[in-house]
Amino acid sequence: MPWKTDLKREIEENHLDVGIFTLQELYRYSYNNLQLLYPKNKTIEARIRQTLQVLRDEKYLLFIGRGEYKVLSWENDEFINFVKVYHGES
Repeated sequence: MPWKTDLKREIEENHLDVGIFTLQELYRYSYNNLQLLYPKNKTIEARIRQTLQVLRDEKYLLFIGRGEYKVLSWENDEFINFVKVYHGES
């Protein structure tokens, strides 16, 4: 499924795999790139949301709520914990 591969690449190349990202951030960084890859697709945003659901079901992403996601990896968990401790939120 090329959409999964392309969306994962967009997430990683835009460093959204570090910390928590929003759907709006993903649109902002990736919409134009995906539109160039899929010029006949007139529903890019809907396809992004659908693909995020697939990636969630495959345990690549965690849906946090209100358009917020995080990539599931121990590295990302370590980063998020570091940021919390740094900001005194532990």
